[in-house]
Amino acid sequence: MAEFSFEKDSHRNVATITNGVDYQFVNCREAGRDISHWDKVDTQAERRRRRHSSGGADRETWTRKVEYFFAGLGYAVGLGNIWRFPYLCYRNGGGAFLIPYVICLVAAGFPMMFLEMSFGQFASLGPITIWRICPLFKGIGWAILMVLLLVNTYYSVLIAYGLYYLFASITNDLPWASCGHEWNTENCVQSKYAMLANSTNVSSSLLKTPTEEYFENHLLNMTSGIHEMGGMQWPLIICSGVSWFTCFMCLFKGIKSMGKAVIFTTIFSYVILTVLLIRGVTLPGAIDGIIFYLKPDFKKLAHLQVWGEASAQVFASLSLGGGGWITLSSYNKDAVLVGAGNALTSFYAGFVIFSVLGYMAYVKGVPVDRVTAQGPGLAFVAYPEGLALIPGAPFWAICFFFMMFSVGLDSLFGQVETIAAGIIDEWPEYLRPRRKMLTAALCIFMFLLGIPLISQGGIYMVTLMDWYTLLFSFTIISLMELTVIIYIYGYKHFANDIFMMLGFRPNKYYIVTWYGVCPVTLVCVIIFLAVSYQPPQYGTYFFPAWANSIGWALALVPVSLIAWVALVQFLRAIGTCSRLRGLFTDREVRLSIWRSVISPSLEWGPALPEDRRKYSSTSERKAHPSGDTLGDDDVFSGGAAELVDFKPLSEDSNRLVHFEDETHHRKESKGSQKDEEAKEEVKEELLKADEKA
Repeated sequence: MAEFSFEKDSHRNVATITNGVDYQFVNCREAGRDISHWDKVDTQAERRRRRHSSGGADRETWTRKVEYFFAGLGYAVGLGNIWRFPYLCYRNGGGAFLIPYVICLVAAGFPMMFLEMSFGQFASLGPITIWRICPLFKGIGWAILMVLLLVNTYYSVLIAYGLYYLFASITNDLPWASCGHEWNTENCVQSKYAMLANSTNVSSSLLKTPTEEYFENHLLNMTSGIHEMGGMQWPLIICSGVSWFTCFMCLFKGIKSMGKAVIFTTIFSYVILTVLLIRGVTLPGAIDGIIFYLKPDFKKLAHLQVWGEASAQVFASLSLGGGGWITLSSYNKDAVLVGAGNALTSFYAGFVIFSVLGYMAYVKGVPVDRVTAQGPGLAFVAYPEGLALIPGAPFWAICFFFMMFSVGLDSLFGQVETIAAGIIDEWPEYLRPRRKMLTAALCIFMFLLGIPLISQGGIYMVTLMDWYTLLFSFTIISLMELTVIIYIYGYKHFANDIFMMLGFRPNKYYIVTWYGVCPVTLVCVIIFLAVSYQPPQYGTYFFPAWANSIGWALALVPVSLIAWVALVQFLRAIGTCSRLRGLFTDREVRLSIWRSVISPSLEWGPALPEDRRKYSSTSERKAHPSGDTLGDDDVFSGGAAELVDFKPLSEDSNRLVHFEDETHHRKESKGSQKDEEAKEEVKEELLKADEKA
């Protein structure tokens, strides 16, 4: 048990109890008895801490380190690594783009990733409950969950696209390889004849490849705009249902089942990437595509937009601010940085993509930049068109789209597990035994939420949600996380937590980046996103103003939860009308209220009992002249019939929660009581708790 120090101030006739982990509790003047034997007190607050703790033997841990590594790698490596990074690379100076990308990765990406991993690993809690570290900002966790609900809704639709293409590839001839199908129009022209058509009087703006028409006219059956949602695309609904069912089957046992699934899906994805790369580089024209991808244009480095997009891509590709690293690391006993693997995967995927695009440009007889695309257009139009030109096209298409399906599922696993863990850790007694039911309910709910996005006009909603929800929200959340952990909770306390957990304190690299580089980078990214904002568009279609308003609502409503929850937490801390008056008139009341919302709650700390004991024994201790000790983790705290909760205080603070303050508040809440009666009531509670021990 943790040791407590007992100090008596003879000038004020006040006894102060503090424990060895930099906590300060209550003054016990006139308590009426010698409290030196309180080493076995088991208070209601401690029982509440154990009851609501999300750790302990019931919480899962990774069976093997390799499962955590692949789960983290699979979570970080998503569809954006395959279709976004290569496009950004060629657009922003080719190989020169790697310079700002690597600098931003080392200066901000790795430190933020380590911060989230260490944060989650130390507390072993989900993204909501972990904000016991600073209850005022519990809304960060709710914001994360709301953003993930939105992201998963449209992300699962993209996975459904990939699964549909996978099934469509199981044929002798790819259906998007030629014209003449019912979904093709008179403007359809095959890739090999595109150059001939361009040399005639046919307007090239009217021409479409069979791949484009397959995607827009057959798979999506698109309407003219977001104002016309149209009917349901039932094959896509079935594919979405299969995706969510697969997700549930891999998650219904939590990380026990997830760990085994991600090992297969992640390794298999890399095997397929390698096979596609080997085939791609053997094609004529592939070298031209790779040169186009890597050829450095160092003049681009003078443009701020290149640095802004590099920073934004670092935070997006590492999924920072999404709660996934907090959740996955909360199960782990030895956090491992996988950011390097994520960055290398993005770079590696670029060779796979541009080798085939180079071949497609060779066949068409056009420059490489004429066959490139970004976003879903690269994955579902440009690259499939290139695959259709390769001998044995169905086999390569099956490989590519199975890889897309696996990569998408890996990220979906981490995001759904983050939501499930966040909800379960908030109500562990009720929900942990019902994990399977909760996971099933979440999968069904997000499947139903995504059905409007699978309608004929659904692609417009997918574009709108992808444009607004992900990057802006997660960047703000990352900035808030950093502020709370490093500036409010304090770097020194966080460093001590890491020392207890890993046996070392963060070096100067982390001090510099957490205090300076990371917050500056995050603020710059937010400014860049605001300054460079352009209304979304899909191809040549521009969204109306009301649709953009919906987009901004999708971006801002989740983030606004941080402020709303903070307001609720603050009002709860005030509690009574008398304390509300004291907020403006009484300095002690004001300090007490603020202390209760920005200091870690009673339950904060390592989840496992053995880790809590280690935490108590290795944390820095305050010196007390008397040297007397008490033994236990807790003293009196809790609701209206108890003393106020104890709160961790900063190392240089001498503030105490006074016996007199509690007596004063008790007297005000029961106006008929006299001062002495209130004191006797508080004293009696101390004695009763002592007797229970």
